[in-house]
Amino acid sequence: MITFSGAGSLKQLLAEIRNQKYRKILVVTGKTSFKQSGLKDKIISELQSSELVFFSDFSPNVKFEETGKGYHTIKSSGIEAILAIGGGSVIDMAKTLSLDEDLRQAIRGQVEISRTLPLFCAPTTAGSGSEATHFAVIYMDGQKYSLAHEKLLPDGVAIDPELSSSMPPYLTACSGFDALSQAIESYWAKGATKESREYASKAISMILPYLEKAVLNPDQESRESMAMGAHYAGKAINISKTTAPHAFSYYLTTKYHIPHGHAVAIFTGLFFKINKEAVPSRLYELMNCKTAEECCDLWYEKMKRCGLEFSINKLGIPESVYGRIVEYVNLERLKNNPVNPDKKILLTILTQFFGSV
Repeated sequence: MITFSGAGSLKQLLAEIRNQKYRKILVVTGKTSFKQSGLKDKIISELQSSELVFFSDFSPNVKFEETGKGYHTIKSSGIEAILAIGGGSVIDMAKTLSLDEDLRQAIRGQVEISRTLPLFCAPTTAGSGSEATHFAVIYMDGQKYSLAHEKLLPDGVAIDPELSSSMPPYLTACSGFDALSQAIESYWAKGATKESREYASKAISMILPYLEKAVLNPDQESRESMAMGAHYAGKAINISKTTAPHAFSYYLTTKYHIPHGHAVAIFTGLFFKINKEAVPSRLYELMNCKTAEECCDLWYEKMKRCGLEFSINKLGIPESVYGRIVEYVNLERLKNNPVNPDKKILLTILTQFFGSV
């Protein structure tokens, strides 16, 4: 994978794509945000030697049923490469469309994943880190699946902080807390390695000091630090995978449409306490704290300052639903958590904590 980073790196990536002389390129984007950003004209200008086909006909949480339109466009247009410009869902859709069309069987693990098209990515949100991972999230038949294969890693990536300049504060906060959660979870994950913790440490050191500024009063320095921090967080979870906060987040996103990063953040602070007996002390140092309780307090104070509500009740989720949150939990992610209390204990902890905030 070729990685370009820093201001102007999108132009470098587009030059790399241009040098490949693809005749037709599928450009996967978001909907309104992409049009408002002015990026379309820039891409057309830089890739004028290729015919570009733009595709944005899918929802924020990619559904299997929506990939059919993309595959049809690829076949009917003779697409030779894919360029994704957008957030995590945009990159996930592009990843799936780069694969062989036998996707349902691949999602179920019935056939080997096979990639058929070159893939290039430029994230416009400093958060998901999807451009740095071999995972792609997709929902099929109402269930969330995570494809995982080395062939899902892009061929080229641009980490350009200028692409996040039009993000509104709420989306910036959701993306930033998602990236910071990934780095923290990667550090304490059972699947952590020396390499993944090095990436996670870099991510925390880059995101933590700049997160509030990026949300409330962004400048070039904060955008650059957030963009690279999110990329390192992606590289960290590409090795270690995520843990309990992600495992618990999916119900809130699927059933209550709370954006992924916001949903993950709601649980991350609490799991500092739940995991405290198994958390490496170095993580507390990275968070500029001495104890798990301090980390938890710091986390929710930062959410409050960045405008992210962390009370489940205030988000319109009644206490009667807590049991469903626990039952719906993603078991694969939960197994990677350093502490694995049973579901009855988890339900008690959730009720006690969120019932008091």
